[in-house]
Amino acid sequence: PADARIDEEVKRLLRSLEPVSGIRPLLIRRHRGAPRDGVRVFAAHVGPARPWLEGAHLGDVRELLDLDLRPLGEARSLGLAPQERPVQLVCTHGRHDRCCAELGRPLAAAMSRESPEQTWEVSHIGGDRFAPNVLVLPHGLYYGRLSASDAAGFVSGHRSGMLDLEHLRGRSAYPLAIQAADIYLRRHLGVRDLAALGLREHARSGPQAGYMPRRSTQSSRVGRLSHVCSSVAVSASSRTSTSSVRALDRAVDQVEVRVAVERVVDRRMR
Repeated sequence: PADARIDEEVKRLLRSLEPVSGIRPLLIRRHRGAPRDGVRVFAAHVGPARPWLEGAHLGDVRELLDLDLRPLGEARSLGLAPQERPVQLVCTHGRHDRCCAELGRPLAAAMSRESPEQTWEVSHIGGDRFAPNVLVLPHGLYYGRLSASDAAGFVSGHRSGMLDLEHLRGRSAYPLAIQAADIYLRRHLGVRDLAALGLREHARSGPQAGYMPRRSTQSSRVGRLSHVCSSVAVSASSRTSTSSVRALDRAVDQVEVRVAVERVVDRRMR
């Protein structure tokens, strides 16, 4: 932000990153009253295949000027220390929208009590109408409308790789239509495990991209659902029953999203 109290040369560096390299810089700080341990920097790659997070302690913010940040734009490591646990960034940027500060700070306080080392306040990350907003790295997961009472379950869930489906807004590595389909599938199947659904392929259909007819076929081992409209193909590794697949088939018909799902059905669960 223009009003951030950091060195002007560092500001210019951060502003130059996104237009040229695709790197999105965010400013973070500890919640009020939390212990401060110098300048921290994190670098994250949010790609769906192998997201990663690394970080370092700096003696001064101007040390950023000595880091070669270009590899990050190519999804390559900066050589910082690997971070094994996810970080939760809570938007409290009140100058952009008052709701982010008024609703974000109580949430940041509650999450800091649960996970002081992994919780940070962050500059604007979008989605003001969903305030308070949270970004979880390295997977690039966006959440909205969390409350302080949700903090304990949210933090413990992410520690074990489980998503909060009620408040999930999407995953930044995916195009918007795929984000919507991913959330839709997870909610209908009750799949909270982050690793259980993965993107296999995606394609656009419509007047300019050809027509994909509706069909629903099953073999003895594989249930496949394929519907016309927007653009996504998602694979699921967790088990489900045939009745669940059929219920999803009926539900998908009611929305304007083409979903292609391939799911192996264990005969013993029928």
